Amino acid sequence: MKVILIIAGVVVLGVIALIAVFNSRSKVYAFQTEYNGIPLQLEVYNQQQYAHSYYFMLLTYGKLKPLKITVRDITGSWLPWKKELYQSAPFYQWDTVRHAVPHSYNSNFSDDACWPYFIYANPKGYTKEEFDVLGQCLQAKAKELEAALYKDFIRPAHHFNYPQLVGIVYGRRGDFVLQYQTDNLVCYIQPDKRVEIKKANDPDNIEITGFVTAENQLSFRENDLRRIVPVTVESFVSNATGRRLSEDFRIEITETND
Repeated sequence: MKVILIIAGVVVLGVIALIAVFNSRSKVYAFQTEYNGIPLQLEVYNQQQYAHSYYFMLLTYGKLKPLKITVRDITGSWLPWKKELYQSAPFYQWDTVRHAVPHSYNSNFSDDACWPYFIYANPKGYTKEEFDVLGQCLQAKAKELEAALYKDFIRPAHHFNYPQLVGIVYGRRGDFVLQYQTDNLVCYIQPDKRVEIKKANDPDNIEITGFVTAENQLSFRENDLRRIVPVTVESFVSNATGRRLSEDFRIEITETND
């Protein structure tokens, strides 16, 4: 019995050790400047997970809670699909146009363009006064932070998409996601112009992907929409207003080759 318990204990410790390894993170870059005499620090981390790894940034201004920026969670976003999207919450926006990657950085991306990051500051983590301090700081220092990343981290290693810090909003990303539903399907219109149709009871898997191609216009591929027949995109209804998707958006269906 004692031997069995010892073996079980070893197995448990081994599993815990593996989980720790697969979920570890390591700092790979750091840059520090200051704003109004207070330190502002930018750190880049590599997050290891079971089957993959990814990079994220931490911004720390003085004694404020560090702000995490990553495209994998709610704090990284594209330019909003319409300029009024964040009008319901305080926000700062200092850049409105997607920039090209500086030619000297040898972009590996086919479109050779930066990736705009509109940052979300969760109100549960910051007071309104703290958010204003962050917004003013980043508005003044965003270009300096980008320049440091490009010069010392991105250029030699190419570990990271080419970030363009464009703004910060006082809210969670989910606060600005529009939802339309029909039967057991939900259509999510994300702030970053992605449109996702998922099963209501399976939010982790995307059935269909579309895009906001112009303000108040959605685009889907015809082949993709066949997966939800007899449901049509026009039958989705807003959870908040009761309006149909086709009343709020023009629906464009593009042809694709099989």
